Amino acid sequence: LPRIALTNATATIVGSFINVYLISKWKLMTKGKYFWLRSICSSLIGEAIFTVIAFSVYFAGKVSLNNLIVIVLSTYFIKIIYATILAGPANILTNKLKEINNTKNIDHDLGYNPFQDSK
Repeated sequence: LPRIALTNATATIVGSFINVYLISKWKLMTKGKYFWLRSICSSLIGEAIFTVIAFSVYFAGKVSLNNLIVIVLSTYFIKIIYATILAGPANILTNKLKEINNTKNIDHDLGYNPFQDSK
């Protein structure tokens, strides 16, 4: 249980950080447009990292390498299907929230170091 908890926490932190970092960097590149595409692409990478880290440790020594590959790939593809399906509603919600809050900001000088105050 401690191994799974530590692995899950590590995989979540790393995968989520990569996801947020990419979506933020791509926001700058696209000048804040194409949220749906940025969301899907960053999820592809962030979920791949999470799934490989987490499942490799969860099932290390418990299943064969072939079964581990099947588990990782099938889980990853299910996550990506959901991310793709939910990108449309997320895009609508994001646009609505921008409209309600009257925000269109793009964070050009955003710091990504979690151990440093970003000013």
